[in-house]
Amino acid sequence: MAIHPHTFSAALDDADVVQWQVNQESDGLRVILVARGADSPTARVQQRIARALHEAGADPALLSVERVDRIPRTLLGKTPLVRRLST
Repeated sequence: MAIHPHTFSAALDDADVVQWQVNQESDGLRVILVARGADSPTARVQQRIARALHEAGADPALLSVERVDRIPRTLLGKTPLVRRLST
């Protein structure tokens, strides 16, 4: 099932998230994010994303949220919102 990136944007809109990326992995979704401040909002963000996905009709087998210092860039220097990772 295809989920538009706006679903994630809406869930992360006011969650003190500066930047984010969804990684589609073989067993589910891994969301990495750069957050404002020292407090880690990962548990709250995971709940918001899970609710947004459920409302959109998608319930991934695995959903994890991880805070990072920066979103990795592609060889062209871009930071795509959604990446499909093959394992």
